[in-house]
Formats: sequence, structure tokens, C-alpha cells
Amino acid sequence: MKFTWCMNRYSGKTPLDRFNSYYTKSDGGCWIWNKTNRDNGYVDFVVNGKKIRAHIWSYIHFKGGYDRKLDIDHVCHNGSGCAGGNSCQHRRCVNPDHLEPVTRSVNSKRGECGSHLSNRTHCINGHEFSKENTQFRNGGHRRCKKCRTVYG
Repeated sequence: MKFTWCMNRYSGKTPLDRFNSYYTKSDGGCWIWNKTNRDNGYVDFVVNGKKIRAHIWSYIHFKGGYDRKLDIDHVCHNGSGCAGGNSCQHRRCVNPDHLEPVTRSVNSKRGECGSHLSNRTHCINGHEFSKENTQFRNGGHRRCKKCRTVYG
């Protein structure tokens, strides 16, 4: 999917001009977005009055389209030791060479952010994640069968 962009009617700059002014290159090669980030650490870019995640815009603009059923993984985060969250610098990286479309399952397995969930042996209510008591949902997410029976 390619976007057709027009000049910003207020700044007189193209979206690419604005995009390039919003990040700083780090020593590790990340392009760190300098504008305000969301509570979850990701950043938005406004184009033609619509918000889009800045890393997704970067991937589409520089690499071309992708299957929107996939996540855009920040490969610079993987193996970095970063705990993730809203202070994660990697979530603010918009370098298209640090981005890769992958399934949600692959994205979750690669990142450290959700690893604590996959290592849990019991659900939040203390029920063991045994073979008999575990249901797997789309993307490989586990769900406690006992809790599902009680809480729906």
C-alpha cells in the first residue's frame, strides 16, 4: 500500500520533511522519535489529519506495504535486555531497517516484555497452567480453563 501525501497546509512541509525532523539518530542506529509518546511508549505521526504509529508509517514509506494482520516488530529491541514499557527507547525507534513484519506470536516470543507471562506456571488466581487446565488462544496466548468457567 502506498500513500499519496500532500504538503501540510500549515507548515508548508511534506510529511517526509516533518517525519525527518522528528527523530534523532542514536549510536546504535535507532532513529529515536523526539515527539510525545503514548502511555505505552509507542509514538504517533499525524498525516493528512489522521494518526498513524510513526514506526508503521516509516515502514510503509521506506519499505512498502505489508500484511496488516502482522505486527511490525522492532528488531532492535530483541535481545537488548530492555524491559519494555513506556520508557522503552526501542518502541520510539522509527528506523525502517530496524522494523520487520511478523506474526503476533513471533513478536511476543522475540520480545522480553511478555516473557514473564510465558514463564508463569499459575494464572492470576493461583490455578496451575497444566495440560488439562490450559486453553491456547490465537497468537499462542494461554487462558486458565478454571477461570474461564467461573468468570466467563
